[in-house]
Amino acid sequence: MKDGKKGLTIRTTIDKKIQETTQVLLQNHSMLLQNNLINNGAVIITEVKTGNIVAYVGNTDSDNDENGNAVNCIVAPRSTGSILKPLLYAKSMEDGLITPTMLLQDIPSQFGGFSPKNFAGTFEGAIPANQALSRSLNIPMVYLLNNYGLSKFHNEIKNYGFSTLTQPASHYGLSLILGGAEVSLFDLSKVYTQIAQEIALGKSFNLSVNKADLSPTYLPRTDRSCSFAMLEAMTEVNRPDEDNNWKIFASEQKIAWKTGTSFGFRDGWAIGITPNYVVSVWVGNADGEGRPGLTGTSAAAPLLFSIFKTLKKANQWFRSPTQGMSYTKICHESGHRASRLCPTVSTEWIPSTCLNSIACPYHQVIHLSKTTKLRVDSDCEQMENMTHEIWFVLPPIIEKYYKITHPNHIPLPEFKPECLSKSAENSIGIIYPKPGSKIYIPIELSGKLGKTIFEATHRNDKLKIFWHLDDVFMGETKEIHQIAMSPTKGPHRLMLVDENGIMVKVDFEVIGKRK
Repeated sequence: MKDGKKGLTIRTTIDKKIQETTQVLLQNHSMLLQNNLINNGAVIITEVKTGNIVAYVGNTDSDNDENGNAVNCIVAPRSTGSILKPLLYAKSMEDGLITPTMLLQDIPSQFGGFSPKNFAGTFEGAIPANQALSRSLNIPMVYLLNNYGLSKFHNEIKNYGFSTLTQPASHYGLSLILGGAEVSLFDLSKVYTQIAQEIALGKSFNLSVNKADLSPTYLPRTDRSCSFAMLEAMTEVNRPDEDNNWKIFASEQKIAWKTGTSFGFRDGWAIGITPNYVVSVWVGNADGEGRPGLTGTSAAAPLLFSIFKTLKKANQWFRSPTQGMSYTKICHESGHRASRLCPTVSTEWIPSTCLNSIACPYHQVIHLSKTTKLRVDSDCEQMENMTHEIWFVLPPIIEKYYKITHPNHIPLPEFKPECLSKSAENSIGIIYPKPGSKIYIPIELSGKLGKTIFEATHRNDKLKIFWHLDDVFMGETKEIHQIAMSPTKGPHRLMLVDENGIMVKVDFEVIGKRK
């Protein structure tokens, strides 16, 4: 042996039996995928208790050199798809932005030039955060990232140990949470293994195939209670919206799992976590060629569950942390911390960091006419002719989709006719554009399409205005009602709705660009 290393003994953490079994399972699974011209795959399995890598299969075998089977796909950076969503969910709880069941909005939306879509192309209106994660809905997670902070999350996932995010946050944008960045299967395995260790052991170990390289670390990357809540959401039976085949993965043991599919069906990811093992799977083509049906659920998850069937099952699930949890009243309908107006509440254990989240904003006192049961206010009805009720009030654009999937939802009553005209007339005023306006969109010095500032005013500066362009939600404003947009050439309708449901519309036309 060269360099004086003759006779050197290297003690590996690889488990021979698990390694050989995993190689066979990957190869058999690959033969099925090759019918769809999906040629490559990789698996890494870690032991939670020790951090040992017990199986490391970097690629499939093939007699065809053109299939890229010599590439170690475990260390190759690939687009993440949805595989980072659990981390955002956990960090958002840690930051006090959400509770596990808090409603997140899921509506047609645009963030600058970015308009995310759910895989199934449908909208829930509003959905509990844990279901948004387990069903892997894109739009709620983009809202969550926007609220958490793009730069902040970018920095956090680098701190987790993802080594391939070499560009600044602005390079990835909000698509970061949907696959706009690349990570390696090795880093993915390392991050989720360390999280599992922090929950189970209160500390984590650096991953290595060489026992001499193992060293403990004691700085948790996420609050343990939030990590535990993350795993609980990942065990929910409402599986990803990528397809409806999740039921075939029914398992005799409890597994927290998540899939990911990159844009263009180039990468299929699946990661599964139990108290004993973390199994991480990637399938795709080493050259990046996408294939129809190459999704995490259909192409990677079957292999994940086949592997778990061969591994030793845990005697019990992760224990809920005894510290960092609070027994808290939760609003039944909104999933927020209960306010005094919530009519139905349950008391649940949630991460203590979630106590910083806002109390339920949706249950409000509304005023109705005693005779008509229509909404009124003091400008159009005498106080003695009113009744007062607590109502679950959703913003109109959210309610439009929410009531489709929640047939028992009772929409906010309409205003009494004389109240509606008076309220709309006196509440919201559109300053720009005027009805029938023909406008130009400015061109910046760089040559890029600029934005036009649309402006409105509201009599009550404490109320929010929700802006919609051609039925797509563009954002909300409060106090100063201005929003920048770049509508395409042609006719448009701008609709503004306040928190009371007062709505105004204006039609205008973009006739071109102007420097």
